Amino acid sequence: MNEWMLSRRRLFVGAAAGAAALALAAWYEDRPDPKNPSKTRYAFLRAEDHAIVAAVAPVLTGRASALAVVPARLDAAIAGLPPATQAQLRQLFDLLGSPWGRVFVAGVPQRWSEANAASVAAFLQAWRTSPFERLRAGYDALHQLVLAAYYSDPLTWSQIGYAGPPRIS
Repeated sequence: MNEWMLSRRRLFVGAAAGAAALALAAWYEDRPDPKNPSKTRYAFLRAEDHAIVAAVAPVLTGRASALAVVPARLDAAIAGLPPATQAQLRQLFDLLGSPWGRVFVAGVPQRWSEANAASVAAFLQAWRTSPFERLRAGYDALHQLVLAAYYSDPLTWSQIGYAGPPRIS
């Protein structure tokens, strides 16, 4: 038998090694950073997800001030969603967070932290009007979650001329 031929045993060993590498990478990504203890820890959002939200939120809201409120409120909103919905949103953020997904699916050549507003706006427009239902659904999810997170914060109400909900005395 050829020594380079793929056997069932070699396939299982390779799969186990790959799973171990992925588990180690996930552990490494989620561990606390002792050099930066003030770094905010979110229930759902990871560091790359935060970069995506930071790039998308000002474009969707039209306000740079969105960065002050959207990430934490968006994280809290997602943490309260059913597990199945969270799993779908995790797939969306993982796709956008991967270099291949960012470049070839979203069409954003720069890292999210370096992306300019024009390339982010082009990505959002392309997904909003895409002939593919999954991309439109991804846009809708980002759009609805970011806007809900932004406009639900009382600090933003004065910026849009909203006095707040009526008070019953």
